[in-house]
Amino acid sequence: MTTGGLIALMVAIVLVLKQPRMKRLKAAADEEGLKTLAEQFNADPVVGALPADVRARLGIAVEEACNFLRQNESAAGKPIELRYRSHLGKFELEFVSAPMEANVEELLEISQLTSTGAESDTGLRTLKAVTDELRHQQFHGADYLSITLQLPAADQKVAV
Repeated sequence: MTTGGLIALMVAIVLVLKQPRMKRLKAAADEEGLKTLAEQFNADPVVGALPADVRARLGIAVEEACNFLRQNESAAGKPIELRYRSHLGKFELEFVSAPMEANVEELLEISQLTSTGAESDTGLRTLKAVTDELRHQQFHGADYLSITLQLPAADQKVAV
C-alpha cells in the first residue's frame, strides 16, 4: 500500500517537472505599462508562430484582461505579471496582479442573469467569448486571472 502511494507521488512529480516553464513579462498597471506588456507578448516568436486566428483571439484576450485589471484601483503603482506557455494543445495565459474586490467569474454570472448588457460588462463578455476557459482566483494577496485557448490539432506541437 505504501509502495503504490510512493510510486503515484513520484509519477506526479515527474509529470509536473516535465511541463515547460511559463514565460514571464512584467509591467506597471497603468495604460502605458499594459500597452508595453501587450507589445512584448505579441513580439514573442512563439506567439508569432501561432495561426492568425489564434493570435487574434490571444490579442483580444490580452487586451480585455488588461482593461479589466486596469480598473483595479488598489493596483496603482504595483506591477502586473503575465505568464504564458503553449503545452499539450493549449495556450495558457495567467495574469497576476494586486488583489481586487471584484471576481471575474461572479461578474460574468451576474451579467448573464441580467440582460441589461451594461457597458462595463462588455469587456468581460468578450473575454469569455474568445477564450475556452476563464478562471479567476484570489489568494496569497494576489489575483490570478487564468485564460486557456485550445490550439488547432495541426498546431499542438508549438511549445514555449
